[in-house]
Amino acid sequence: MQSKKRPVTDESSSHGEAKKRTARRGSSTPAPANSTSNDEHVPVKTEAQDDYPIATPITKNTLMWFRNDLRLQDNRALYAASMRSKVGQDSAVLALYLLSPEEWAHHDEAAVKIDFWMRNLVALKSELAALDIPLV
Repeated sequence: MQSKKRPVTDESSSHGEAKKRTARRGSSTPAPANSTSNDEHVPVKTEAQDDYPIATPITKNTLMWFRNDLRLQDNRALYAASMRSKVGQDSAVLALYLLSPEEWAHHDEAAVKIDFWMRNLVALKSELAALDIPLV
């Protein structure tokens, strides 16, 4: 019968490995004063923040980025975008789809699949136009 090996806990024999293992497990040993923990957030102020306040909205429009899901029905992201635009006045939903022939070539997409996407985009554009949402 083999006996199970017990982990080394003597700091002198493991060159501090036991202490490192304990620190990785989330022990209550505090981090050194000159180091920053991953849990801490240190805000960094840049010069651009002085010139352009972040809280100032440029527009009240909402951008809906279509990627793989081109359906209108039961589309939670589109619903959230339309609800957000109804809250503010003078706001609109703008739909976006990025055509990427380079990516299609890189992934060796079949011509029939690209044709399928293009036909669906034409249908999506007309359905969105009926809702006064431009697809760009």
